[in-house]
Amino acid sequence: MAPFVADSFDTLKDIIFAGLCFMSEHWCLKIVGVASWIWLPVIYAWLLRDEHCASHLSASYFPFDSAPTRAETEKNTSIAPTTHPTLLQAAPTVQRATVPEATSDNRIADFISASVEVFLYGLYKQTSQGKVRLLAWESGAQGLAAIAYLRLEGGSPFVVVLQIIVPLAQLLFALLFKRLLRSSTSTSIARSLDFALSYSNNRSWQVSLLRIILEDTATAQAVLSKSEVLREKITLYHGITDEEAATLAEALKVNDTVEYVSIGGTFGVSGAMAFAKALKINKTVKKINLENNAVGDDGAAALAEALTVNKSVEHIRLDANDIGDAGAAAFAGALKSNSILKVVQFARNSIGDDGATAFAEAVQVNSTIEDIDIDFVEGSSAGAASLTRAFFVSKTVETMKVSFVKVVNAQATALASARFENDCVKKIELDFKQVSQTGSAVLVEALAENSTVKAINIHGPVGHSGVAAFAKALMGNSSVTQIQLENTKVGDAGAAALAEALKVNKTVEHIRLNANQVGDAGAAAFAGALKSNSILKHVRFARNVIGDGGATAFAEALRVNSAVENIDIDFIDGSNAGAASLTSAFFVNQTVKQIKASFVKIDNANIAVLASACFENDGVKKIELDFKQVSQTGSAVLVEALAENSTVKAINIHGPVGHSGVAAFAKALMGNSSVTQIQLENTKVGDAGAAALAEALKVNKTVKHIRMPANDIGDAGAVALADALQANSTLQQIETDLVDCGGTGAAALTRAFFVNRAVKRINVSFIQTKPYTRVLASACFENKAVRKIALDFKDVCETLSAVLVEALAEQSTVEAISVRGPMSPSGVASFVEALKNNSVVKQVQVDSGQIDDTRAAALAEVLTVNKTVEHFHIHADEMGDAGASALTEALRANRTVQHFAIVSSNIGDAGARAFADMLTVNSTEVNSVVTQIQFDGIKFGDAEAIALSESLCRTKTMEQISVSGSRIGDQGAVALGNALKLNRTVRQIRLDRGNIGDVGATAFAEALKANNTLKQMHLDWNRIGDDGAGALAGALEVNMTLEQIGLEGNSCIGDEGAEALLEALKVNTNVRQINLGRRKICVEAQPAK
Repeated sequence: MAPFVADSFDTLKDIIFAGLCFMSEHWCLKIVGVASWIWLPVIYAWLLRDEHCASHLSASYFPFDSAPTRAETEKNTSIAPTTHPTLLQAAPTVQRATVPEATSDNRIADFISASVEVFLYGLYKQTSQGKVRLLAWESGAQGLAAIAYLRLEGGSPFVVVLQIIVPLAQLLFALLFKRLLRSSTSTSIARSLDFALSYSNNRSWQVSLLRIILEDTATAQAVLSKSEVLREKITLYHGITDEEAATLAEALKVNDTVEYVSIGGTFGVSGAMAFAKALKINKTVKKINLENNAVGDDGAAALAEALTVNKSVEHIRLDANDIGDAGAAAFAGALKSNSILKVVQFARNSIGDDGATAFAEAVQVNSTIEDIDIDFVEGSSAGAASLTRAFFVSKTVETMKVSFVKVVNAQATALASARFENDCVKKIELDFKQVSQTGSAVLVEALAENSTVKAINIHGPVGHSGVAAFAKALMGNSSVTQIQLENTKVGDAGAAALAEALKVNKTVEHIRLNANQVGDAGAAAFAGALKSNSILKHVRFARNVIGDGGATAFAEALRVNSAVENIDIDFIDGSNAGAASLTSAFFVNQTVKQIKASFVKIDNANIAVLASACFENDGVKKIELDFKQVSQTGSAVLVEALAENSTVKAINIHGPVGHSGVAAFAKALMGNSSVTQIQLENTKVGDAGAAALAEALKVNKTVKHIRMPANDIGDAGAVALADALQANSTLQQIETDLVDCGGTGAAALTRAFFVNRAVKRINVSFIQTKPYTRVLASACFENKAVRKIALDFKDVCETLSAVLVEALAEQSTVEAISVRGPMSPSGVASFVEALKNNSVVKQVQVDSGQIDDTRAAALAEVLTVNKTVEHFHIHADEMGDAGASALTEALRANRTVQHFAIVSSNIGDAGARAFADMLTVNSTEVNSVVTQIQFDGIKFGDAEAIALSESLCRTKTMEQISVSGSRIGDQGAVALGNALKLNRTVRQIRLDRGNIGDVGATAFAEALKANNTLKQMHLDWNRIGDDGAGALAGALEVNMTLEQIGLEGNSCIGDEGAEALLEALKVNTNVRQINLGRRKICVEAQPAK
């Protein structure tokens, strides 16, 4: 490359020039030389601290140099890359263009093309904004020094050319050719970035690359030519930490293309504050989704402050973020001055009356909010009253979804009136947990009378009286188009009332009455309405009790109705009579496009005519028929009719079709051009049926997925399928059990997998293929088109198991490895060596009775070398203290494993102490990533529990802890309870099968009064009695975050303890279940206080 575009050239010439000045006899030039040397590091440090300059520089270099060239990309065109950051796969080892074989003209052309791409991008990166700024500041000062040198030392071609002419030429080059070079390289940049992003599962690398893309506008615009998603949207849901959130937030400060940001993970207040600072600067982001994090009140307040400045964000979502009244109030305050925000979502937080009141005040002032979704978990009638007044006033809110827990009937009625008399509301969903049937009726009637609401979704015991009121209002309503009343106990009377309304109503197009105890009478009434209704298009009556009478009524309606397009009905009590009626209706009706009907008592003759009726109707696009008692003869008729249809795309057959039925199906499939998915499960296909299907696959050009589990296929069937795979170029996924397949079938499939380049997913189970394990594994894993593979060899010896494991570990797409069964030292060694070099696998699970201390030490080596494994699980009862010690030493240095599980009954005090000490050390590390630990069966005692409690006081990442089958007693429980008072990360703790008594349970009860993050606590099979249960019950009256508590097997808990817990549930509305074994208590079963 020409020297004036070499990156190191500018700095080198300046260093040489400074040396010339220093060697001059003029003292002033000596000063200039020293100043020039000092100026270089100073200007670099200064400019690189400027995030704009730094980002432009890094964006100029990183994307192209970290991605394959076009030649490398086209070499892998059989693998379709994804551009969605949450689906990223493994990053390939990137190599620059290599010398191709001289015998291939195409490879020579690719090599030249790739070289040209590299050269053009090398020119383009010299025109970036950061490069021009660096050049101006660096060369500007050097140019002034050069003029001084010329005046004092005289003319010098070296100085003139290098210090004046070259910098000017570089600046002129950047100004003249930047746009031209950008257009010339945009396609290659986009292709390379798209390919690189498609093959990485390294979160840190992913965040870094995305930041660089976002911070360079030119690169982002280039990506548009390949993927608009990467230009306008960030979506990351892989446990993003505060540091990584801050990294992306910094990128948003300078990016001017991204409009949608969706980040989920584990970040908290500091991450939220980083995003808040970015939003104060960013001018393009319109939608931001930070749900399922832990921003809390402080983070919500920071974001609220940012929204008082930001002029672009229209939609913000902060669901499930531990936000309370303080955060809600801060956010509501921002809404008073913000005139941009349109959608606010605060579901699944802990907002009460104060937060509701604050939002109510904001809604009365704000004139832009159109959609609001907030759960007032702690809100009562006072908060509802405040919102009532606000909803009477607001004229902009169009969509409302509000959930109250403690609002009674009177306030529900008032709130409904306020919201439904507001003519601006378009869509509404109200969830009142404690509203009775009477209150529900008032609420439903108010909703139905509204003139703007289009969709109504009701859950709960409305009953026939509530539905009757709703139906009455519906007669005069002219806006509602969708109705869903599911599990509302409508019954025949309610269905009849709705039917009368539909005879008059002219707007409802969708109605869903699933699981509503509707029988023949209700179905007949509804069918009568369909005869005159010309608006309804979708009818769903699944999971009711309709029989022949209802089926006949619906059939008569379908002969007349010309509007219904989708029908879903279960005829649980339907027999031949009902089926015959529907048959004649389906022959006549020309509007139904989707049919889903379930029959139980229909015979073969009626199956045949019903199939003909459905499949000869050219309007039907999708059909699903479930006949429970069909024989092989009836199945064959059904299959043939289905396969010959020209519109059905998916076929799913269960039952004894047999090889004759499959043969008929295969024959029809040869001429079929619509079916893309086939599933034949437990259909007794056999070798003959497999051979027939194989012949069809040689001809068929549309089927992409075929699944044939449990079908008795042997060598002959495997050979036939193998022959078909060599000819077929459309099938992408195959799954089958070759239970009776031996060497012949395995060898045939081996050859097929080597040749076929379309199949991307293979799931084949063999039992009798010992000698062919190695070659079959090689065939599958050397096929670069295969993205996912599962081979199950039931009877493979240890040596061949090691070969299979190694091949699987080396394969470049597999992310999870689970090994079960006997593993010899050689098998473990090969497995370990494979994982040391692997950069893709994320999950490792080893369940083997032969893992002892020596083999555990070998597995520990994986943790010291591998940088991608995030889940590490070992179940090995032969492993003792020495193996545990080896694993703990490896974990001390590891910074990638997030979930760590050891299940062993042979690890003693020393091993348990080693694990506890490791956690204490690990929790103090800033970059600790461990979120889940499981030490089941290990002899943890009180001393180890105390050490574990120390780590809980410090950890910022731990979310789940399981130490079951231990010896932890009251002393250890007290220490853990004290730690939970301070901990703000742990959401689940399991201490089953220990020695914890009432003292320990009381300690945990005190912890629950202070802790607001713990969701589940399991203390099953300990020694807790009525006193401990009473203490926990008292804590539940204060704690409103715990959802599940396990106390099964604590035989000392009697009626007194159970009654105390029952009383607590009358106050606590968040706990879903308390498990006392036979005394299991569910909150839904308790009367409301």
